[in-house]
Amino acid sequence: MREFSRMTGTTLAQLESLGDDMTLDQAITLMFCGFKDGARKEKTPFRYDVADVADWIDEDEMLIEKAFDIFEQQFANKTEKK
Repeated sequence: MREFSRMTGTTLAQLESLGDDMTLDQAITLMFCGFKDGARKEKTPFRYDVADVADWIDEDEMLIEKAFDIFEQQFANKTEKK
């Protein structure tokens, strides 16, 4: 979320309600940030940009839904652990 906030200028208050009125550009940027952070955690190179993520969505229309399902699961798991 830090990278997404930095890239988009989104405040903490706006992050809380992001899902209520998210634009396609915000969704793509959020996915990019998630993929990039996942690569960082796995210590693998990440050589893609936001345009690449948009291209992936063009190739697989279900990618946004799949990515956000995973995002929700991860967020729920972190909340449950606390």
